[in-house]
Amino acid sequence: MKFGDEGTYDLDVWSVDNAGNVESHKSAQVLIDKPAEATWLSTAERDWLRMRLAQDASQSRATEHRNVLALLRSALVIRLGVAYFGVTGFNYGLSFFLPQIVKQFGLSVVQTGFVSAIPFAVGGIGMTWWGMRSDRLAERRFHLLLPLALAVVGLAGSTLVRPPVLKLILLSVAAFGELAALPMYWTVPPRLLAPASAAAGIALINSLGNLSGLVNPYATGALKDLTGSFAGGLQLISVFGVLSLLILTALTRESPAKAITDPSSKSDYAT
Repeated sequence: MKFGDEGTYDLDVWSVDNAGNVESHKSAQVLIDKPAEATWLSTAERDWLRMRLAQDASQSRATEHRNVLALLRSALVIRLGVAYFGVTGFNYGLSFFLPQIVKQFGLSVVQTGFVSAIPFAVGGIGMTWWGMRSDRLAERRFHLLLPLALAVVGLAGSTLVRPPVLKLILLSVAAFGELAALPMYWTVPPRLLAPASAAAGIALINSLGNLSGLVNPYATGALKDLTGSFAGGLQLISVFGVLSLLILTALTRESPAKAITDPSSKSDYAT
């Protein structure tokens, strides 16, 4: 291998048989360009690429996020984990208790099954449309915060009304909000975590957030036994959702000193 002055590598390869005879010789030249010399990129893209390469080199030498204990002490990871706790908590509240809530409408078992599917059908269709809209507009912040707010309003509001139709509408709003916000949430951690620690950080965030699968059903069931109503448990889940909304509102407000953005999508979290 020979390294040239113009940023090239000359590779020479020989094929040798078992007797040691050289059978063939091949050579290739590889050009190693710097981002500044990538003329097919725009000036903004070259500047961004140089910035990311410099950041990656710097972060690879950093030690603050090299192990799990360091990540557990990271305020950013903890906040993201708490935020995910609130986001995913709606899913457990709806999945576990929606059929029992619908059964209280005075429906048969078969009717309860069909009616309970309505909020999830609305959520599934709405999630697909909302995600496509977010991609088309190249915007994430609004598409995360709005459905999360709708999930809070829908779930909490369903505990304050009595007519079954109105309650079902609000539960459908909550299902849409939760299912639309969940994939949008996962656009946030990769933009805020250092590349060297992103994988471990995301794993910890996922683990912390999914503790809602233990806390929320247990708390909702305990409050149901205590009060005879699902209202207290659903309101508690909504409180966690409000906390998540506040955290994500703050974290997704771009700071030039901290945000790592791609010039092609720099408006994703624009206010």
